[in-house]
Amino acid sequence: MTNESTYIQAIRKKLQELKPITKLDFESEKNNIDHQQEVNKLIHLTIQAVDAMDLIYQSALKMNLKEWGEQIEVIINDYLKILDSNGIEEIKSLGEFMNSGTMTSIGTIPESFQAELQKFQVFGVHERGFRHKDTGKLIRDAKVITIY
Repeated sequence: MTNESTYIQAIRKKLQELKPITKLDFESEKNNIDHQQEVNKLIHLTIQAVDAMDLIYQSALKMNLKEWGEQIEVIINDYLKILDSNGIEEIKSLGEFMNSGTMTSIGTIPESFQAELQKFQVFGVHERGFRHKDTGKLIRDAKVITIY
C-alpha cells in the first residue's frame, strides 16, 4: 500500500509540473501554420515569376535583344536569391547527366547534333527544378532535353 501511495504521489507531482494547455498555445500554433502557408504561397509565386522571366529571356535572345536579355537575367538571379534565402535551391541540370529523381526528360536530340555533351547529358532546360535545401524534398522536377 505504501508503494502504491508513493507511486500515486509521484504521478500527482508530475501532473502538477505539467503546463496547462491554453488557448494562446493553440492560436500560436495556428499562426505558425498560417505563416508557413503564406511563405509556401510566396515561394510558388516566385517560382512562377522565374518561369515567366525565363520565357521572356528566351524570347529576347531569339530576337537578338542582348541588353534586354542581360537585364532579365539579373531579375531571374534576384528571384533565385530570394528563393535561396528561403531555403529553396534550384536543381542544377544543364550539362549534368540525367537524374530521374530530380529531372524529367521531355525530349532528346542526337549526339551528332553537338560535340560537347555525351549521351544522357542535359542539353537544354525547359523548366527549372527546385527543392528544399535542408531536406532535399522536391518541389518540382526539372523538365529537360537530353542527348541520345
